[in-house]
Amino acid sequence: MPLPRRAATVRTRRGQIHRVTAMPPPPQQAPEPAGLQLLLQPEVVAPNHPPPAPPAPAAVPAPPQPQGEARYRRPLVRLQAVPNEDHVPDNYGDGPDALGITPAVYQALERHLPPDLAGAPAEVKRYFMRSVLRNYVPSPSQRIRTQNQREYRERILSAYQPLHPELYTNDPSTFILPAFLQAINGNTEESITSIMMEPAPGVFAFPMLKPSFCQMLMSEVNNFLRWAQSANQRIMRPTSLDRHGRGAALSDFGLQEMLDNLMKDFISPMSTVLFPEVGGNKLDSHHTFVLEYGEADGARGFHVDDSEVTLNICLGKHFTGADMYFRGIRCGNHVNSGTHDEVLIDV
Repeated sequence: MPLPRRAATVRTRRGQIHRVTAMPPPPQQAPEPAGLQLLLQPEVVAPNHPPPAPPAPAAVPAPPQPQGEARYRRPLVRLQAVPNEDHVPDNYGDGPDALGITPAVYQALERHLPPDLAGAPAEVKRYFMRSVLRNYVPSPSQRIRTQNQREYRERILSAYQPLHPELYTNDPSTFILPAFLQAINGNTEESITSIMMEPAPGVFAFPMLKPSFCQMLMSEVNNFLRWAQSANQRIMRPTSLDRHGRGAALSDFGLQEMLDNLMKDFISPMSTVLFPEVGGNKLDSHHTFVLEYGEADGARGFHVDDSEVTLNICLGKHFTGADMYFRGIRCGNHVNSGTHDEVLIDV
């Protein structure tokens, strides 16, 4: 009989590329056929009269002109990686705009505009810069969620007493297996790949954490969940896969700083070698959680990890099952695209 087990997932993020498993594509509806109807009528000509003059060609109405910022829309604009320090940016007012973007941000970004836009009116440049910054500025609903998350963590940190204070040290190297630590300290492609198994292209397996740490972490998570139940503290589910409330985000109860160091000192050097195309050492955030699966949970189905790099860690206990299936890499525009046979991977 399968026994319950816990798994830890670390998702590190930098930009908008998704190293993910793919969801099945939604059914697509065929477009409705478009038709053109021509109504033909016989021309009636009075006898003994000259034929009528040919009709003047009908005037083709001009397409409506876009108004406001839309009239400056172009198919694609790319920012320059190197700023033009000699360019003098425009004045964008005294305070932040409706998106919360300050004039200083616009002026700094203006130096990265392509040359054909550098001399455009300020309104044109602001439009293009807003279209770029809009991807990075949180919406009002996102700001509300962030504030709620901050208050949620503050309530927990002010009341929860850790069971294993040694977990909260900021030196994760004490939890790392010597072989993995040596490989990372070697800081070369050879040293890092020497401990890796690659069961399929782009999928790597390796030992990393000491068993004592895994047991301690599971014990801490169980203690936190028991405390939350006794304190009547609602737990925010760390992922939509947590159907039964048996998971927790580790940063919610005080492990944020230790996990930051884990990402910076160990995950980033590893991803620099294994996944240079997604930024490697430029990973700057993570979502780390522990989730317990049991026999009643069944298969999780295919889903998308919104991350550049996903690290799945088995924390222990004896069980059967837990097979993983990968369906390649998706960008944000092709999350629901079909899957080619060559990217189907079973682990």
